[in-house]
Amino acid sequence: MDKPREQINTNSKAKCILVIDDDNTSCLLIREILEDFNVKIITIKSGKKAIEYIEKVKEMDLVIIDIRLPDINGFEILKRLKATSRFVPVIALTALVNKQIKEICLNAGFNEFIEKPTDIDLLLSVINKYII
Repeated sequence: MDKPREQINTNSKAKCILVIDDDNTSCLLIREILEDFNVKIITIKSGKKAIEYIEKVKEMDLVIIDIRLPDINGFEILKRLKATSRFVPVIALTALVNKQIKEICLNAGFNEFIEKPTDIDLLLSVINKYII
């Protein structure tokens, strides 16, 4: 895969990105895209485990959530994350695409919405917007 032109701006401390997605391909793609940058990527494949992680771990700089997970949907995870009273930017990344879903996600509190299959340059641009 050719490396995209977009770069991630990070300071010397590694940033932590939490990826909540049950799709192995999506998780591997995000890992591959970000492997050359100063970021730590935590991948969790279930909503229940993601909520446990969010309630236990306080250090994360960005969260990427698939809307459709087999046990708990991305909206519930977002709600639980917001209940922790921490500001963490959250990106909805989903193959569930129709005319209303982007608006629904943004109104629910997601900072950004990205469709699957993922445009690599768009993903990097959005991540870069929040990881400084």
